[in-house]
Amino acid sequence: MVGSQGALPAARTVLSNLTSGFPAAVVCVQHRTPTAGTMLVDLLSRTSPLPVVEASDGSPLEEGVIHVAPAAGQTLVGAGGRFRIDARFPRCLGDPLLMTLAERYGPRCTAVILSGRLADGALGLQAVKQAGGCGLIQAPASAECRSMPTAAMATGCFDYALDPERIGRALVAMVSCVGGAELLGVRPHPLLGAAA
Repeated sequence: MVGSQGALPAARTVLSNLTSGFPAAVVCVQHRTPTAGTMLVDLLSRTSPLPVVEASDGSPLEEGVIHVAPAAGQTLVGAGGRFRIDARFPRCLGDPLLMTLAERYGPRCTAVILSGRLADGALGLQAVKQAGGCGLIQAPASAECRSMPTAAMATGCFDYALDPERIGRALVAMVSCVGGAELLGVRPHPLLGAAA
């Protein structure tokens, strides 16, 4: 889940609609200053039925846990499904993280792009769809800042644009029901360069 300006309320709504025992890992990237600390973990913990932890270098991606990317450094997922934090980068972006998730988990990966400025998440969303995964976007009309959702939609590589509450419900349906991801997934048009 990737967001920037205006994404915090949306992220809290998405997470509040997940269920305890949610059978998948969730990774959150929220653009913020490198000195932001762990306040985001505390804020998300207040509405999430799942435990919320900050990802650290070498820690595993765990099912049923919300992992928050640290504000400083680029969070990636490496060998063995473990987080790798590249400290050479001043802050975390969604595109590189989504690309490593797509490479490692392919069709088992879902990208969620929330409110924010600029276009972070659009390239990562394309990578997820090309790997056979799913893409959900916050409907621009429900976003405080529409740039990131609009840039993601412009790729054509997404399944649905939904309000945050419905994104949470869609995620539950996708991972909890046998065939849920296939049922909800939309095959991208071959001209978009994604796998058909």
